[in-house]
Amino acid sequence: MELHQLLVRDLRFLLLAPPARLSPNLHGCSWGVVGIVMKQLEKEQTKMKKLLAAGAVAALVLLGGAAAPAMAVPDVCDGGDSGKIDVSGDPESVTVYAPDGKVITAYCVKAGQLTEVVYVSPVTVLTITPTNGKDISHYSVWYDDGGYQS
Repeated sequence: MELHQLLVRDLRFLLLAPPARLSPNLHGCSWGVVGIVMKQLEKEQTKMKKLLAAGAVAALVLLGGAAAPAMAVPDVCDGGDSGKIDVSGDPESVTVYAPDGKVITAYCVKAGQLTEVVYVSPVTVLTITPTNGKDISHYSVWYDDGGYQS
């Protein structure tokens, strides 16, 4: 049996045993040892949680989930509060400003074959630069309440 399985078995006995069966010397096991067993169980649980968290991160990276947008990516960026905004001159980046009383929370950008939707921390000014380095053909922006009121 693994250590954590032994610990769980022993703790179940301690938790389920009638009070009359529990004594300072439980089958040769002092209460100090019970404390040590509890601490070891907590360490094992912490290790397991860290292992599960690392596995989840690894799965996201392997599956591309870390860079995946949270919503379906459209072929054309015509959604958003701004609607589709076409740009001229094929710029590699565009700076956008939130309207008074609003903040930018996300944007969609079309550059070459890439269409990407990106969520950002709320800001009033944002420079949109596609990750593929291509020129921007159009974009759209989502806003939320907040920001400077004039």
